[in-house]
Amino acid sequence: MYEIEEQQLKRFMTLFRANNRSYGELDPMRAKGRQMQTIKDAFGADQVLAHLEGKIGLGLVPIRDDGMCFWGAIDIDNHGQTEDLDLLTIENRVKSRNLPLIVCRSKSGGAHLYLFGSEPMRADMLKVVLTRLGYRDWE
Repeated sequence: MYEIEEQQLKRFMTLFRANNRSYGELDPMRAKGRQMQTIKDAFGADQVLAHLEGKIGLGLVPIRDDGMCFWGAIDIDNHGQTEDLDLLTIENRVKSRNLPLIVCRSKSGGAHLYLFGSEPMRADMLKVVLTRLGYRDWE
């Protein structure tokens, strides 16, 4: 299995700074129907490491209590198509438009396009920006 170095773990936790009141956890080892749960507590390095190692799914809320966030995402689903979305085509569209987005494959075969900030951003403004960068307008 891939070994996560402490520096990588810290980098991930810095990129995905989120609300610390609760998080979602998907545990594929739990019985069906109980795999996903909301934990009303702060997430920490143990949960992030388990996520990066593929042991759990971790759902974070990017909007902090002060209405600010450091990141946001566009979720592009493949809407039940049998084939995964073509990430190379999406990445080429992002690059050709000079968009500040990072493209990743989602579990469902779709894509997540992440926007990260070095400073906290107002969540309502980030939503406007992500909406304007929205994938539907690229066709």
